[in-house]
Parts: sequence; structure tokens; C-alpha cells
Amino acid sequence: MQTIEKTVDQNAMLEELSCRAEVRNGQPIGFLRFRNLGGGRLRAVKLRGYGTNAFGECVCVNGSSAFTVLLQDLDIPPHAMSPELTFPLPAAEMRAVTLQEDMTKFADGTIHTHAESAPRPYQIEELSGAGQEGMVLQYLRTITSSAVCLYAEREDGWICLCGRWNERGAESCARCGTSRKRLLTLSDLDEVAQFLKRRRRQEEEAQQKKQEETLRRAEEQRLAEERRLKRRKRLGMAITAVFCVLVMIGISAVFINYALLSSRGTYDSAEQMAHALEGVWAPEGGGAEDELILGYGYVKDPELGDVQIGYIPSRGIFYIGEEKVVVRREEAKAYLEKGGRLYQKAPEGPADTPPASDTSEASKEPTSEKSASSSAPRDTVTLGEKNALENALRYLNNLGGFSREGLAEQLEFEGYSSSEIDYALAHCGADWKEQAAIAASQYLNAMPFSRQGLIEQLEFEGFTHEQAVYGAEQNGY
Repeated sequence: MQTIEKTVDQNAMLEELSCRAEVRNGQPIGFLRFRNLGGGRLRAVKLRGYGTNAFGECVCVNGSSAFTVLLQDLDIPPHAMSPELTFPLPAAEMRAVTLQEDMTKFADGTIHTHAESAPRPYQIEELSGAGQEGMVLQYLRTITSSAVCLYAEREDGWICLCGRWNERGAESCARCGTSRKRLLTLSDLDEVAQFLKRRRRQEEEAQQKKQEETLRRAEEQRLAEERRLKRRKRLGMAITAVFCVLVMIGISAVFINYALLSSRGTYDSAEQMAHALEGVWAPEGGGAEDELILGYGYVKDPELGDVQIGYIPSRGIFYIGEEKVVVRREEAKAYLEKGGRLYQKAPEGPADTPPASDTSEASKEPTSEKSASSSAPRDTVTLGEKNALENALRYLNNLGGFSREGLAEQLEFEGYSSSEIDYALAHCGADWKEQAAIAASQYLNAMPFSRQGLIEQLEFEGFTHEQAVYGAEQNGY
């Protein structure tokens, strides 16, 4: 520290008053600045000036060594330095000017007259910019930029950080405006230095914690990204596995379907199947009363008469009412499997031809008419019902895979009435479970399905849950 002697005018409202003179365009001009020490905003200043020429000789104005400088319409806040203000010098030979405070006026209307100076000498311990003092001085200048020393108590006043002496009752510094309460802990160099060291250590610890937190978050993000990539990889592997399983299931379904159909006699159309199966089929180990007499689209029943046949040629089965009959083929020979019994086609000849009483004029009618009549008397079947039934059989035999609801919608689309559709559905002899099996086979041939997906698709097509489950099971599920 360095001891500096200072003096302050206790009666002054202005401080750090400085002035210089310049000649511009042949006209001497004065430039001045000062600090407002008053308690309010400064509006006007009246100063006494003394000028000298280039030789230091006093220049008189109107026979007087002093002249007046009046500055008005000012707006300078308390404790603030004024901007550089200009005024004309009263004599052309003036080259230096000395100014003294005379009167000041503030925004609240207060006017202060500086009658005479009241100098107050005092000493300050000015801090150097090196070592511990430099560290403390750097901190003090964060409180007030003009700091030069520590806070110091005196018997009749106190010294601010800016080095300005203030009266004991003053709550803030007249020069920089710093509150005295804020300065009470800043009077001991070692204490302030220890405080700064603690604060610096706390800041370093806080910075270290912040860096550690940043690293921790970065590590968490890295681990989260790794987990996300692993999940994506596992998901990709799972999708690949599911796809492979579906392919295997599809291939298995094809093989199962092929194995199932390889022992059956399948046909390209219902018409081809009907022609191939026409004739008398005798059961193995049975009597003539158990023979099956198949016509084109119907079977002769001793008690019921002609019963409609529903063909499913692609799967090698047909229905007599609700009873399923499977066409088996061994090498070039065909058999029928019905109710757990095998039937073999009897040799054609006069002996195997049904009795004349069984082949009435009605049996000689065209096939389409016999199919349409089914089990109902001829005079009770309308033309619309007959055509609806023929169309229903055409859809079932040529396409297959229709649910009851789907077939009804197709017939309705073709313009048949509700009663005609009901008649066709009641007499078409369709096994809806087998139709579900056909639809399932068609879907699996088109694309791979899971079991649940296949069942849901069949239910969407109008099959009941039981029918959809049966269709899936018949195709390997």
C-alpha cells in the first residue's frame, strides 16, 4: 500500500473540475468537465473564471481579473461526470483558464452558493495492482469502477473505496454513490483476500460440478443412444425372424396343402367334377341299398329324392346336404370317402343303370333345371329363385371361398331379391366351414398370413369365428 495525501472541499457541489482552452477559427473556446456531488439532478452551473495569456499573465475582462461562465439547461445525474461542455472565452488573448464553483441549481429548485472553500485534508492507503492487493483491488472495482483503496473509518467521517472522504452521517459516497452499508466488510485486506479465495474456490468447485454434470449427461445420452441402437437392432432381428417364420409357415402350408391334396382327386371346374363323378358308386362290403347314384349336380336318395350336390373341385370334395364326401385317388382309380366308408364306382352297363322308375322325365331335364329344383317341388320354385340358386352354385363351384354373408352380398349385387337370395342360400348345399378353408387357402397362396391375421381376415370376409378357425386349421394352422 501507498499513503496518499488528499484534500476535499466540504462545501463544494462540484468536484474534479477541469478546464482547457483552444483557439478554433480564430475564436478562443473553453472546454470543461466536472462531477456532480449534489443529491439531485444538476440543471445549471455558475462558475468564476480567471484567464491568462501565453506568458501566464492575467487577462482582465472589463477591468476585472475574473469573469463569469454560465451553463444552463443541463441534466446531470448525482455522482455522474458531465459530458465535455464548451463556452466562449471573453478575451481573444486567453490561452489558459482556471474555474471555481460559484452557484449550482438542481432539478428540485434548490440553489447552492459556494461562499468559500472548506478544505478537509486526509490520507488514504492506495492499493497497488500486484499480488494480493491487486486481487483485492480487482474485486473492489466490481463494486465501483473508481476503487483505489479499502473502506476506512475516521473519527468525523469515512473513506469510500474511491478514496473520497465523506461526513459521518452520509449514507452513500458523495463521489461514486456507493452505499456505506455495502462497504463495512471491506476494511481489512486479509479478510477480503480470504473471502475472495473462498469464493474463488467455491466458483471452481461449482465449475467442476458443472463440468462433471455435463460429462454425466453426455455419458447418459451416449448410453441411451447405445440402448436405442441395440433396441433397433433387436427389432430388426425380430422382424427378420418373424418374416422367416412366416415364410416357413407359408412354405409349410403349401406343402401341407399339397400333401393333403395329393391323395385327392381334384378338378379344374365343378362341371368337370360333376361329369367325372356321374354314375353308381358301391360301398366296400356293403349292399345295393347303400349305393350312391350321382347325377349331374344331384344325388338320388331313396327317401328324399334328388338332393343337391355342392362341388368344391379344387379341393376334391363335394357336399350332399351337410355331409362331406372326399374324392380319393389311387393311381388311376378314384374312390369316394363318405362317413368313414369307401365307395368304388360300379362298372357302366345296363345292369348298373338306375331303374326306369328312378329316371323319370324330370331326371332327363337339363342339369341346370335339376340343380335349381333341388328338394323343392317344381311348381313352388320361381324363376328368380331358380336363377339365384344357379348363380350361387356357379360361384361356389367355379370360384369357392365364399362366406354365407359374402355370397348373399354377391347375389344382392346382381339384383336378386331377399327371398330369392334366402332360397339360394338354403338350397345351395354349401359347407361354410369348407368355404372358409378354401378362402384361407386362396389368401395363403397370395401372401403370408399369421394364424391370428388369417382368422381375422376370414372374419372380415363374413365367416363366423368358428368357421374362420376351421379354415385356418385346415391349412396348417
